Amino acid sequence: GATKRTHYRLTELADLDDSLGRLTINDSGHVLQGCRDGRARFYADGKTTVLQVPGKQLHVADLNNKGEVASHFGAHRQGRPFIWKQGRFFDLGIAGGRTAAINDHSVVAGTLKRPDPDGAVRGGVSKAFTWSDGKVRLLPPLRGMFGGNSSDAVEINNRDQVVGYSFQTEPGGSAGSRAIVVWDGGAPTTLMGTMRGNVVRMLNDRGQVIGDQDGRSLFWQEWKFSHTRLPPLEEGPMVFPLSINDAGDIVGISGADKPVIWQADRVWDLNTLIIAGKEWHMHQARAINNRGQIVGYADRRNNRNRPVLLTPVS
Repeated sequence: GATKRTHYRLTELADLDDSLGRLTINDSGHVLQGCRDGRARFYADGKTTVLQVPGKQLHVADLNNKGEVASHFGAHRQGRPFIWKQGRFFDLGIAGGRTAAINDHSVVAGTLKRPDPDGAVRGGVSKAFTWSDGKVRLLPPLRGMFGGNSSDAVEINNRDQVVGYSFQTEPGGSAGSRAIVVWDGGAPTTLMGTMRGNVVRMLNDRGQVIGDQDGRSLFWQEWKFSHTRLPPLEEGPMVFPLSINDAGDIVGISGADKPVIWQADRVWDLNTLIIAGKEWHMHQARAINNRGQIVGYADRRNNRNRPVLLTPVS
């Protein structure tokens, strides 16, 4: 039968800025935005809070359903990880690292710099980690043919499963091609061997993983690769799936600037589904929550790159 399409009401998030920074939404409809000015904005229940630390560059990574934010200060790759909650920053007690994600059990995933055990890489090697209740656990790289000395965490779900990369850092500090891996309780499992241009974006609580390689979609179900590709819109062959919810709805970009949603094996241009707020033209869909709300960026006449919220209309 015909696929039932969802329609949306578009609302501008007026207190957020137009720097095209990181934008994510939790299941309560709270929105987190990273800004170029070294601060971040947290929007909840009509009120916007500015997250900042005087004299420090703040990088926000993720937002959980408790309203906690994973963040780090200082250098982008080698900062100091924190959790922001209830208006305060809590130091994770880790130097030389960055956060990537936080789940609803307040477990943080990220990447640290550690001395190379072989002593070959002077600047140290990357190690993925999880932090929970003050304890840090390192997530090892693969062993064997696709092995390496380095690992990098990207996302964690509420089953404490982590997706990221395993790779080799050369003595000069440059990183080779990466394998996409998942850590599910211990040793990593390969999702995709070392290939150039492969990117892992997100996993949901059902063990569905999305990514892309050179503009072609990648999808795994419970760590098994699916050869069905997410279809592009007619305009362009390149697709970039960016966010997936637990229903398996995926938002991202098709071609150069078409914001899309993939639902039930169909792809829709989100601009054709907006019934309230039609004067806006959306060009990026960044994240979708379990209520089907979507955040992204849109233009309206002279207002460029404005953060917007799409809410499903029943």
